[in-house]
Amino acid sequence: MNELLLEILKSNSVTDEKGHTIPLHSAISVEEANFISDTIRNNGLKKAVEVGCAMGISSLAIADTLQKTAGSQHYIIDPNQKSQWNNQGIYHLRKAGFNNFNLVEDYSEFALPALVKQGLKFDFAFIDGWHTFDHTLLDFFYVNRMLEIGGVVIIDDVHMPAVSSVIRYVYNYPAYQYLGCIRNAELTTKRKIYEKAIQLLSLPKYLMGRKIAGEFFNSKALKPDRSVHLDCTMIALKKVAEDQRPWNWHENF
Repeated sequence: MNELLLEILKSNSVTDEKGHTIPLHSAISVEEANFISDTIRNNGLKKAVEVGCAMGISSLAIADTLQKTAGSQHYIIDPNQKSQWNNQGIYHLRKAGFNNFNLVEDYSEFALPALVKQGLKFDFAFIDGWHTFDHTLLDFFYVNRMLEIGGVVIIDDVHMPAVSSVIRYVYNYPAYQYLGCIRNAELTTKRKIYEKAIQLLSLPKYLMGRKIAGEFFNSKALKPDRSVHLDCTMIALKKVAEDQRPWNWHENF
């Protein structure tokens, strides 16, 4: 991990271009930064696209790992990097000495299809943009179009209902497999009780069979969060084949 990133995470603050110190917020943790770096390094990935930059913590982790690979690419999509974040993310990337990135200052629903039209391909994607169900799914939809076989997509903030619902949907894609995650340190008492209740509700899948039960029961009853690695903050999915779903494909999620 590069020195600037270590310094930011240790102090839990950043310094902007004018020298003002700002408390760190809307950022990934040390464990999550290491998870991103390890995923890129262990899978030999070198062409990255990232949705969401903010203060640049995830961008620093990605750029730091990619710089060690010849021919690496890093596209960063953030429409509010200047207007909302005062260019903090890009400032930190340049301060750390990185120049192996391209900033696309546009909304992901416009920027991602533009990259598709350019014919770009990536083997790593990090999705941490607008956290509604439709936006997260839209980001994944276009990432899937560009992600090469063997590539990995990491999705942040899995604990948010809209994001976890997208992942439940993506789990049905034949082309993707679970690769790893960063789990919540400890489930709260309330969450443990909830999980126990959900386990009891999962009984119908054993009596009726998963396929039939899926027509009548909510996915969370049949597959509680912990059983599908959704009791976490960040998850990695690996693309293992071309997406060849037929035009009328559907699975309950």
